[in-house]
Amino acid sequence: MKVSLRPEDAQVELFQFLEVWANRSPAVDQKLFSPTVTLSSGHRGNALGRADVINHLHSEFTGLSGVDIQATNIRVTATEREALVSAYFHGKAEGASSADEVATVLFGGVLIVEIGDDSGARRIQTIRVQTQWAEGSVELLGGWSLPQMKRQWRPGDPASVIVSELDAPWHRTGHASVLPTDEDAIADAWFRYAWALDQADFALLTDVFTEGAEAELPPMGHLRGQRTLIATLKAFRQPWPWMKHYGTPIAIDLSSDRSTADLVIARIMPGQTETEEGKPLFGAHYRIKAERGPDARWRISRMQYIPGWITA
Repeated sequence: MKVSLRPEDAQVELFQFLEVWANRSPAVDQKLFSPTVTLSSGHRGNALGRADVINHLHSEFTGLSGVDIQATNIRVTATEREALVSAYFHGKAEGASSADEVATVLFGGVLIVEIGDDSGARRIQTIRVQTQWAEGSVELLGGWSLPQMKRQWRPGDPASVIVSELDAPWHRTGHASVLPTDEDAIADAWFRYAWALDQADFALLTDVFTEGAEAELPPMGHLRGQRTLIATLKAFRQPWPWMKHYGTPIAIDLSSDRSTADLVIARIMPGQTETEEGKPLFGAHYRIKAERGPDARWRISRMQYIPGWITA
């Protein structure tokens, strides 16, 4: 029996994977993964096969509590038989410090999950996880190979398990892009921007902006033109390989002729995502004008970054 894969189904499986990774939903383990699933992890190595992958995931946070892992910047590329899901993740975990107090570690990075038809059922076939930053009581993550955040690359540093030019959904062949609504496609323009900048994929960045785009981006100032934008962002990005732009759309206003749109992206700050009342909290926001091109792809024509905490 052939199984139909919809983008919304792929997102559900992503969230289920995060629950398993945080060791909070053992009941879905068996049916979530293909028997031949593979896991490539930049912080703890590889695992092959359902049992090995589940054991690997369940041992990530041994002895820790309060583990919570969230996904943002989710992008689904799908066909009828398979789906490719990319996302940013950020998480936290708690444990006892040397003074018998509660210690907290924050961590985050990018992941890519491939989902396919496995004997008539949707199951995860391939997982790639690259942890790109960690802060706080990092000693709690025993056995993890944590990224170097205080220096640039040196000989002997391990290669990333996610290479944007090979793995990003916008580059992969054999996957037809499925974005169910104009709103999804509009938000995708900013998700491409964030991914391209954070993963240093400057070829992808060339498809983010219109030729006459302008942006106000502290501390770079007012940038005018696609060439100036890309050149400046490329130079700005190089010293900070752990840079992460977590964000979510909170407002999209499509013009009556559906050729332009106003978009507000809220900037998520891991570790500070809620008010005391439980409302979503954001550390800044972007105001963006997007234009639909002749190829039907949305690109950014105006962008302003506005620092300051907001709720939505």
